[in-house]
Amino acid sequence: MIIGFKKDFRASYLCLENYIDDLEVLEITRDVCKTEFPGYDKVNVSWEELSGLIDTDAWKTALANQKGVYLITDSSNGKKYVGSATGENMLWGRWKEYIANGNGGNIELKNLDFSYIQKNFRYSILEIYKSTTDDDAILERESWWKELLMTRQFGYNKN
Repeated sequence: MIIGFKKDFRASYLCLENYIDDLEVLEITRDVCKTEFPGYDKVNVSWEELSGLIDTDAWKTALANQKGVYLITDSSNGKKYVGSATGENMLWGRWKEYIANGNGGNIELKNLDFSYIQKNFRYSILEIYKSTTDDDAILERESWWKELLMTRQFGYNKN
């Protein structure tokens, strides 16, 4: 929340009780404190957090310029989904799809209600790559992570 207050005196410390009627709500925003991109190795956000951050300048700049392998975790049951982002707008473009429909076109995720995804899914990044990295190399790493985390057997990956 952004509050406006016009101060026309010299006092450094104010007693809120004396000036409460002079405060004006200028804007109510979503989680403005977390708009800075924390670094690729520190991304671990819920669907709700991601939906509020995805279009901020910092997050769009960071994600739209990197290919990568990412992890979606269902916090309700522990199931995981490993995916990769190689197309237009890279990680940003891929994650925008998840914000729009919850499933990003993935078969197993389509079986879940969008409201369930919004409540229980968390998004993180396993590896990032330069935009010039060959897509086949990224798909190989995606497959390696699926094997390591056993997401084909115990998660949401079917391929």
